[in-house]
Amino acid sequence: MSKENFAKVRRTWLGLLNMVLAMSSMTAVTGGAKADVRIAESDVFYERGLGLCGSEILRGTTLEVVQFLLLMGQYLQGTQKSVQAWTVHGLAVKAALQLGLHSRNASKSFSTLEQEMRKRTWYGCVVLDRTLSMTFGRPAAIPDNYVKLDLPSKRDFDESSALVNDKTTFLSLTFFNSTITLYKQLWNVLDLLYGQNIGCDDPLPTTEVISNIFSMEQWLFSWERSLDPNLQLISTFQLDSMPRDPITSSFEYYSWKFRVILSLRYLNLRVLLHRPVLVKFIAASRSQNRDPQDLKLLQQMGMNSMQICIESAMEVIGIVHGVVSEPGWKHSLLGAWWFSLYYTFNAALVIIGAVWVYRDKSLSTTPITAQAKEAEKYPGLAAEALSKLDDGNRLVDRCRYYLEQFNAVLVSSEPDANGAIPPFPSLNSARGTLPPADFGLSPFGMELGEFMMDDDLVAMIDRQGILSMEPGSAYHP
Repeated sequence: MSKENFAKVRRTWLGLLNMVLAMSSMTAVTGGAKADVRIAESDVFYERGLGLCGSEILRGTTLEVVQFLLLMGQYLQGTQKSVQAWTVHGLAVKAALQLGLHSRNASKSFSTLEQEMRKRTWYGCVVLDRTLSMTFGRPAAIPDNYVKLDLPSKRDFDESSALVNDKTTFLSLTFFNSTITLYKQLWNVLDLLYGQNIGCDDPLPTTEVISNIFSMEQWLFSWERSLDPNLQLISTFQLDSMPRDPITSSFEYYSWKFRVILSLRYLNLRVLLHRPVLVKFIAASRSQNRDPQDLKLLQQMGMNSMQICIESAMEVIGIVHGVVSEPGWKHSLLGAWWFSLYYTFNAALVIIGAVWVYRDKSLSTTPITAQAKEAEKYPGLAAEALSKLDDGNRLVDRCRYYLEQFNAVLVSSEPDANGAIPPFPSLNSARGTLPPADFGLSPFGMELGEFMMDDDLVAMIDRQGILSMEPGSAYHP
């Protein structure tokens, strides 16, 4: 570019470069800059890229434009502009379909390099589509039967560079493919257990819920066994065994980073998979007309599922807390901060609901297990993790505030000496003072995310009962 004095550089290519720089600035953690500083820096690149490609994004006629829209959608998700993120993602999907990125036949006339670029871009659309459907609680834009291409493959054009060697490049591709196959199951979970977030179906019977969960657990087990040895899932215990001195090998560093990210994606999906059983327990706790037979079935078959849900949520919080508490190179092992925030916040809310179920003697046929007692400390641990996740980030601080309030309700409502617990609380009467005025952002990345006032989250939870976890949406906590 310098040699040509920018004279022969396409505007869309230059716009894409600026969007890469915007994403890099937004997600950087090694420099120690506060979130507001990084957001201001990244916004310069974002506005510059939008200025270069603004007239092209509605046409969507080139591969670069689709790539630009994909990065733009992720960037907007990180700046809490959820309405815009969802709209931009729709443009990316429509442009990808228009270009035939989903079609093997449409790509036949292109070179091997271009075929692979088109395939990887299409799978980028698919992965982001599943992610947004999960986090926003909305129907996916790409049906699963549209996803028929072979997985991305290693080719001769994946050359090594001064920064990343061939071995690391191949590991990155393997990591991408592992995410694609994992999110294939995310589609199945959203489809079978959450009605694709459409919100029109009646709640599934308990037997059908547990049957679906069992079959998908088998698939997840097979997926985990198929992972590359350098991408094996990690536990909080293994975090402690990581080397403390800085790692000089890029392959070893990225192997650790990919393992951490892939583990969080897997654990979050497992929480999502087993959460419908918790929903049923909570619904039973608030029902005046319980079905005794259904409750008995739930108690016999659902407790194991709820334990798995709690274990997975605890591992999510444990991993995030373990990473953000480490100095040096380990602190950069998480992915983009907004995904770590979502995983942690969601896991903490699930644990709060599960602990409440265990305390209700009319729901649980067994005394509070050691696991359930241990889980009680994790909402507080999650709040502590968020305090270290991203310094100066108002959205993270707001979510941390709400977790502290929820945890205060949980602690203040512990069983008395006779084992009795108070009624399910109203948060409006237990939450204490309002959050500071600068917490102007909602912890929800939904269409109401930019407009909720301080009272709205609490009011919504009070209307539905804390942690109502509506079965019609994968996101609603």
